[in-house]
Amino acid sequence: MKFMKIASILLMFGFLFIANAISPVTTSNDNSTVIDLNDNSTNSNATVLDISKGRSVISGDIDISKLSEEIHSVWIVDAGNWKGYSPHQLVREEIQAGYGLLEENIPARKATIVFAMEDTQLEVAIPNEPQSMTRLYGKGLSLHGANGESISVYDILCSTPEYTLSAAIKVMGDEASLFVPESTIDGYGSFMNINESEGYYVLCEKAKEE
Repeated sequence: MKFMKIASILLMFGFLFIANAISPVTTSNDNSTVIDLNDNSTNSNATVLDISKGRSVISGDIDISKLSEEIHSVWIVDAGNWKGYSPHQLVREEIQAGYGLLEENIPARKATIVFAMEDTQLEVAIPNEPQSMTRLYGKGLSLHGANGESISVYDILCSTPEYTLSAAIKVMGDEASLFVPESTIDGYGSFMNINESEGYYVLCEKAKEE
């Protein structure tokens, strides 16, 4: 029974590969992308995240105009709909045709899926005064940003009384780490804390009677 529950958790990774429907793009062989933190337009509370090749889930205020060419696209879920943006014109056109094209910067409260074609960096701004958030999560699978505030997995509570936390999931470079109450899953990393620049999935499922 526990294995079947975990299998249902891992089905969520189909969400991470939404960009497979979008044309690939090529980048230069120079992967030494560096963000100039002396740029006057850089937020004073900015930090630079190392982004691994593949899909990663992060959070932080993101200026979409500063995405490096190694990034294929970034994605959020807004009111149940996928919205994306890319530094590449062709990809932007395909996103606009099939999904929603982001036209504004991404706030820290939104978890962002980053699809990187090579290892790169991404500048994010951590809110100076993180928004106080009620850590109550709805039924099923949902996606969240830490919003500049580190939390413990024990702060995650399902909002509906008959539902319980089945798993919390973090992803970096297609590598998943899982928190599953009272369990460890072979082949996956585990974690107990969600850091201020991380995005994460929460799976709340109806508690099964013993």
